[in-house]
Amino acid sequence: MYLSGRRTPALIVVASLFLVPGASRAADELPLLSIKLGKKVEFIPHLEYRPRFIGHSGKDFKAGPGYHAVTHRARLGLEAKLFEWASVMIQAQDVRTWGEELDPQGDYKSDGFDMHQAWAELRCPLGLALRIGRQEIVLDNERLVGAGNWTDQGRALNAINFTAEHKGLTTKLFWARIGEKDVYQADDKGNAVRGTPGDIDLGAVWLRYGKLKAVRPSIMLIYDRNGSLPRNRFTLGAYLEGEPAAGLFYSGEFFYQTGWQDQGAAQKTIAAFMGAVKLGYTLPVKLAPMIQGWFEYLSGDDDAKDDKLKTFDTLYGTNHKFYGYMDFFLNLPKDTANMGLMDLGGRLQVSPAKGFTVWADFHYFWMGKKLSTPAGGVIQLGPEVDLVVNYRYNKLLGAQAGFGVMVPTRGMTCIRGGCRDDRSTETFGYVMGDVTF
Repeated sequence: MYLSGRRTPALIVVASLFLVPGASRAADELPLLSIKLGKKVEFIPHLEYRPRFIGHSGKDFKAGPGYHAVTHRARLGLEAKLFEWASVMIQAQDVRTWGEELDPQGDYKSDGFDMHQAWAELRCPLGLALRIGRQEIVLDNERLVGAGNWTDQGRALNAINFTAEHKGLTTKLFWARIGEKDVYQADDKGNAVRGTPGDIDLGAVWLRYGKLKAVRPSIMLIYDRNGSLPRNRFTLGAYLEGEPAAGLFYSGEFFYQTGWQDQGAAQKTIAAFMGAVKLGYTLPVKLAPMIQGWFEYLSGDDDAKDDKLKTFDTLYGTNHKFYGYMDFFLNLPKDTANMGLMDLGGRLQVSPAKGFTVWADFHYFWMGKKLSTPAGGVIQLGPEVDLVVNYRYNKLLGAQAGFGVMVPTRGMTCIRGGCRDDRSTETFGYVMGDVTF
C-alpha cells in the first residue's frame, strides 16, 4: 500500500502463535495477536472468558443446604503502544452469577459490569516508567499486595505507579486512593452519594534485585492510612527467594507492622508481625515429582484491653494462594477473630502428561493466640486438604478442577460464632475453564 507517495505498511496484522525468529521480545512475551499501523503504533487486544462451577457444603460446619452456582468472568481490553515510549490500556469486565437476573429481558442494568483497568504509561530508554490510572499492582508473591486473580472480579487500584529498572535492580513507588470522602456522584434517584468518612490511601516503596538465580532479595515499606478510623500504619519487611541448585527452591519473608490507631477515646499502638518459610525440590525424573513444605505465623491479639494492637493484617494480599483453596481465611485478621494464624503444610505435585499438572496441598491451621470461650481457651482450627488438576492446552486454552476438605475443630466453629460440638466436615469443589487471548 502506498501513502503519500511512499511504500509504507499502513496496516500489518501479526499473529504470533509461534516463535518469530529475530523478534525483539521473548516468545513468551509476544502477544497472540497484534495490529500494527506503520512502525510506531501497535494495538494488542486482550480477551478472557472464565466460567466456573462452584459447589460448597456451606462454610458453616453444620448440616444443611450448601452453595452451588455457576459464575463467570469476561474481560475485553485493548492496549495501544505508541512510538515505543507510551502505552494506553482500557479493559472492561463482566462478573456475574448465572441466574442473578430474574428477568433476563427486563433487567439490563449489568450490575457486574465494570472497568477493570484504564491506565496510561510513559516510558524512557533509561528503564523508567510512569503509569497512571486504574491498574493491577503486584509485589513479590502477592502476600501483601496482589491482583487477586482467583476471585472473579480480581483487584485493581486507582494509582500512580513509578517503576525503574537498572542492572537487575527494580524499584517501584506507588500511591493509590482506596477511599474518597469527597465523592461527586449520584445514585439512581439523583441523591448525592456519600464517600468514606475520611480518605483511605495506600502507598509503597519496593526494591528487588533479581539478577542472581540463587538469591533474589527484595525489601518494601508499605504505608496505609485510614482517615475513617483514623489509622496510620507502616509495614516494613523483606522477601527472599532463590534456586541455589537444580530443582531446589526456597523462599522466606518477614514483615513487621507499626503505627497507631484510634479505638474509641483511646489511641493504640500497632505492634504486629508475620513470618513464612518454604522449601521445595523437584526431582529430575519422569513425571517431574515435586515436594515442598512450609510454615507461616501471623501474630494475634488476645488482650483487647491493653494499649497495643498485635494482630497482623495482610492488607491487599492474595490470600487464596497461601491459606487453603477453600478460602476460610481470605480476610485476615477478621476471619480468625483477631487471634492470628499458624499454618504448617506441604504440597506433592506431578506432571503425568503434556499440559497436565496435579497437586495436593495439606494444611493444618492454628490460631496464633488462644481464643477465650465459656468452655475454656481454644487454639486449633483443623486440617484442610486440597487436590487440584490443571490442564493447559496452549497459551489460549486451559481448564482446572479442584476438590477440598476441611475437618474443623471446636476452635474453627468458635471463630464463626458457633462453638459447636456437632460440627460437620466441609467440602468444596470447582470446575473452571479459561480462554485467554
